[in-house]
This record gives sequence, C-alpha cells and structure tokens, in this order.
Amino acid sequence: MKETFKHSRKTGSGVSPKAAMLLLAVVLLPMNGEAQRLLTLDSCRAMALRNNKQMSVAKVKQDVNANLQKSARTKYLPHVSALGGYVWMSKEISMLSDDKKDALNNLGTNAAASLTGTIGSIASQLPAAAQAQLAQGVSQFTGALDQAGAGLVNAMRTDTHNMFAGAVTVTQPVFMGGAITAANKIADINVEMAANSLEMKRQGTLYNIDQAYWQVVSLRQKQKLAESYVSLVKKLKSDVQKMIDHTHASHRRTGPVEDAALPTLRTAGK
Repeated sequence: MKETFKHSRKTGSGVSPKAAMLLLAVVLLPMNGEAQRLLTLDSCRAMALRNNKQMSVAKVKQDVNANLQKSARTKYLPHVSALGGYVWMSKEISMLSDDKKDALNNLGTNAAASLTGTIGSIASQLPAAAQAQLAQGVSQFTGALDQAGAGLVNAMRTDTHNMFAGAVTVTQPVFMGGAITAANKIADINVEMAANSLEMKRQGTLYNIDQAYWQVVSLRQKQKLAESYVSLVKKLKSDVQKMIDHTHASHRRTGPVEDAALPTLRTAGK
C-alpha cells in the first residue's frame, strides 16, 4: 500500500529538507496490501502537531509559568508556619546541688538543733507544763519548716528527661515596597510569553508542514506527468516502428515491378 495525498490547492515551495524527506518517505513507502490510505492536509497537520517535541516542551513551560503565577498570588495571603521539637535526656538537670537539697529538706530540723543550744538553759528553768508546750511548739515549727523546705525543693525541680517545644507563627504582609505587586506582574508577563511561544511554534510547524505537503503534491504531479510522457514516447516509438515495418513490407511487394520498368524508362530517356 502506498500512502497518497488528497489535495485541492497549492502553495509556494521552499521547505526544510527533513520535513520533505519525511513526507516523501510516507508517500513512497511500500506497504502490504492493495488499498491506499489518503492523507489530507488536516491529517498531516494533526500528526505534525501531535509528534512535535518542541511544542510538548513549550506546553510544559506554559504549565510551569501558570503555576508560578498562582504561587505569586498567594504572597498576598497570610503565611502560617509551625515548629516543633523533642529532646530526651538520660539525667535530670537540677537548679540545686545535693547539699542545698539536703539543707532545704531538713530546714526545720537544723533550725531546731541550733535553737536547742540557745534556749535549752532557759527551757530547763520553766515548769514542766511549759516545757511540754514549748517542746510541742518547737516540734510543730520544725515539721512546718521541713515541709516548706521539701516543697521548695520540689518546686525548683525540673523534669528534663522529656522536653517538648513548639511554636506557631502567622505572618501577614502589610507593606513590602511593591515587591509582591512586581512579582505578580512578572508572573503575568511570563504566562503571556509562554502562550505566545507555544503559538509561534504551532504556527511554524503548520507553515513547515504546509510547505512540505504541497511540495510533495507537486512532486507527485510531476511524477505522473513524467510517467505519462514516458508512456507517450513508448507509444510514439511503437507507432514509428510499425510505420517502418509497413514501409519495408510495401517495398518488398513493389520492388520487382519497379526493377522491370527501369530499362523502359532508361530507353525512353536516351
């Protein structure tokens, strides 16, 4: 099967060699079978646009610029960011040394021990009932101080085995010196340039394929003209050969009569 072209008009010549060779290969490529597939100009255009890699790249660039344009629009919106962290430590970090902890835990006991030597001689002179009340009061005071010291130690304790930290930040642009507006204008220009580039490649592809198509059509018509000319020359050769053969046959039939008449003609001439 040979793929031929159905056409209704012609354009100017002049096309890239690669496009012409491609279309010639499509037209002249022999295939199995007797049917013919007609390739119209529209079908050739569709194939060229579908298989053009430069147009595919231009479409991808157009999509990229469109997404960048959308990203530039988001610069007007608030920006929210979150940060989190976790730290695990094998030992606890304490703000008090061990000696300080012991002193605070035994604050009342140490105070009672220091007061015993001071008021011991005075307490021995008091009556038994007063001594009992004084001892009870000192005991209660000692217990309260010990409890307060233990509470202070616990209050100053830091649990640093597991530490968590987090922060959420919201940023709203108020005045950026026109940077956001300029970025959006640049994004719009890039989108327009990408669309123009894609359309330019499309028009260039259509122009090249049209030139190649009509050049192949022209060559096809010239081929048909040459074949008809060859057929005409062969027919002319056959007719001339038949005329020559007919002349030789006539000469063989009329030859003896002419030879017999020659002496008479020669005698009359003398």
